[in-house]
Amino acid sequence: MGDAYREAGDTEKAAPAYMKWLDIRQKAVNQEQHASEYQQFAEELLSQNIMPETALVFATIATENQTDWIYVLTLGHAYLANEQYEEALREFKRSLDLLNRSGRPFIFIEDLLLSRISKMGKRAADKEPYVEMVDKLLSALPEKFVSQSKELLALAEFCLEHGLTEKAATYINKAGFISESVWLTLGPFDNTEGVGYNTVYIPEDATQVDPTAKYDGADGQVSWKKLNDRTFDGFVDFGQDVNWRTAYAWVSVTSPDERKAQFRFDSDDQGKVWLNEKEMYAHRRRNRGAAIDRRTIPVTLKAGKNSILVKVCNETSSWGFYLRITDTDGKPFGDLKIGGSD
Repeated sequence: MGDAYREAGDTEKAAPAYMKWLDIRQKAVNQEQHASEYQQFAEELLSQNIMPETALVFATIATENQTDWIYVLTLGHAYLANEQYEEALREFKRSLDLLNRSGRPFIFIEDLLLSRISKMGKRAADKEPYVEMVDKLLSALPEKFVSQSKELLALAEFCLEHGLTEKAATYINKAGFISESVWLTLGPFDNTEGVGYNTVYIPEDATQVDPTAKYDGADGQVSWKKLNDRTFDGFVDFGQDVNWRTAYAWVSVTSPDERKAQFRFDSDDQGKVWLNEKEMYAHRRRNRGAAIDRRTIPVTLKAGKNSILVKVCNETSSWGFYLRITDTDGKPFGDLKIGGSD
């Protein structure tokens, strides 16, 4: 009943319904007096985003009787819901340490942890301490551990909404995306009736771009320029409501050594990807929006500077692409240097 009243916007009726439910659940939990019952009750409250103080009380009782990592994770979440960030950070770190010492794999912990902090960020009243806590937590994690792109994108969106542009770009990079502000773009060129896919508007096997060069575009002369997209959502956006056009995007990636890697790519609409002069992937799919990690392209990055060129031919509606660079297990690299034209 409480949920129904809350969804209907009637908070006055929701409050007593929740209190009645709380009284019934508390009696049942106290009667059992099992750590698992206290922890599960705290999780119920946290998932519903109600009564955070009560959730903290029961999460604390649970960890007094059971110190398994999942119990401590719940306690960290409860502190987070109460905006006690130092305590939340302490318990999150303790949960990770307990899991590590147990010798068990980190299955699901990444999603559990990052999903909690990204969701709670939208409810935080004091944003700066929250972001500081998240920064400290991510810094304490192994670089290869932080790879849940959807959760990091949620954190980037949160930071962007609150004017924290540099923090947003940091989370984008941690997810393996190349920040939108780094790409150089060129266009638009014609794509009437799909002509752009097989039309070579520029040397597509080039490993360098010349920012001073001019080309005959669909609407006049065009030259390479920094992408004007500050959304930081991983989607390289060439423009909205710009129909039947083609564009290119270019960036350089410097690797400290030769290594196997993956490009996680998708585009709206048709797209091609080159790495160091060689076409690595192409698709002619149409009328389907781009999705993160839809296509996995195995590549080899050479030691030193690598050039990436992307071509996207738009028909109607949205126009752009996602490109994420990861290792062969889908984890972002932490030692690649991303740059534009020299």
